[in-house]
Amino acid sequence: MIKEPINAQKPQSVNWKLQNVFEILKFEKERNPKSLGSTLFGTDDLYRVLKPFVTRVRTSLEGRPLYFVHVDVKNCYESILHQKLFDIIKEVLEEEEYLIRRFVLLRMSAGKVYR
Repeated sequence: MIKEPINAQKPQSVNWKLQNVFEILKFEKERNPKSLGSTLFGTDDLYRVLKPFVTRVRTSLEGRPLYFVHVDVKNCYESILHQKLFDIIKEVLEEEEYLIRRFVLLRMSAGKVYR
């Protein structure tokens, strides 16, 4: 059995590697909503768009059910033309550099540390 050194880093997922880019794109969309068109960054964004649509459509359904399908495409990022993606992102980014700050609030309770 081969043991890894204690300080060996585990491979990071694509989502983890792209976390900073994701935060910057969210910032740019807040600053200039038209810059990323109809991009949705999560379920909150989806809800804000879907709620008025559902309200409008339900009036014409006459009691029939309304169905939605959630699809998650595996290995989607790997199939994207990366140069095209970089070209699009370059057009959206307005700053030469971005500063990203992260913090965690820790609290003590009964002698234990909690997030």
